[in-house]
Amino acid sequence: MWANVNTSKTIGWAGKDGEGKPLPNNTKVAMTLTMAPEYNVAADGTISGLGKGATWSVPVTIDNEAPTVHQLYFSSDALTGSKLLNFDVQDNQYIAAIQIFNEAGNQAPGPDFSQSDRGQCPGDGKRGCERNP
Repeated sequence: MWANVNTSKTIGWAGKDGEGKPLPNNTKVAMTLTMAPEYNVAADGTISGLGKGATWSVPVTIDNEAPTVHQLYFSSDALTGSKLLNFDVQDNQYIAAIQIFNEAGNQAPGPDFSQSDRGQCPGDGKRGCERNP
């Protein structure tokens, strides 16, 4: 009997080599995942009879280097009341996210950034992101 079953699995690889040592910064690896139904797995764990699409591979770059903040300052406009948090952040790979937290440790809501923003708010052409608390 066939059933449409969805499942979620965690990949437990932490960017380490076969001896458990962390891979060097900027190492490029291919993370490959092969999925097999139970009837393709023998009692000894060998897998056979898989077709195209059973294996998925994605390139990964090890990034152990923290990003750096080159500038960070607050500005406001007394006439409009707008408030800006301006920053210039750089990383040797990609900046996937920017998170800002308040003094209580709660994440402050704010705009989403993409790689093309290069420190700017999407579509506004300014160096900071306008945000009114």
